[in-house]
Amino acid sequence: MTTVRDTIQRDLADEIQSVIKVAEASRLSMDLREYVLTDLLARQFGDVFSALVAGARPATNGTGKTGIWVSGFFGSGKSHFAKLIGHLAANTQTDGGPARELFRQRLRPGHARHDRIGELLQEADTHVLRAQLVAFDITALHGDSTENTGRIFLKALFRELGLSSVI
Repeated sequence: MTTVRDTIQRDLADEIQSVIKVAEASRLSMDLREYVLTDLLARQFGDVFSALVAGARPATNGTGKTGIWVSGFFGSGKSHFAKLIGHLAANTQTDGGPARELFRQRLRPGHARHDRIGELLQEADTHVLRAQLVAFDITALHGDSTENTGRIFLKALFRELGLSSVI
């Protein structure tokens, strides 16, 4: 008799994360290997990565600075999406290899949107796309203060770069 354990590659003893932490890279290779890339997600990955790669092209002379804001309803997958797109942009090194290479393994050849993502990942490598992943919980940082979102993000960026967060 075939069991569920026999039909999937995932170790069922591994705990499924109920909360995704964007900056947590320890589970990144597993996240990249297990991510289910639906048609809608493939389109969204393509849209976001296209904007990132456009900023890395030589014609921009290094001035193509792109920031990404991900928003959505509770439970919609925005944290998982942000984690993966951020680490793909930064090409974070994982225990299984570079993030982009692991993600390429998820792509289905002959599927137009997957092929487009593959092309964009290759272009990111060719143009040496670099990114700084700045993850922060705006609710925890904002609280009840009247400080605007831009200042909160800027402080988080400064902290990530090892600078003073005093503006």
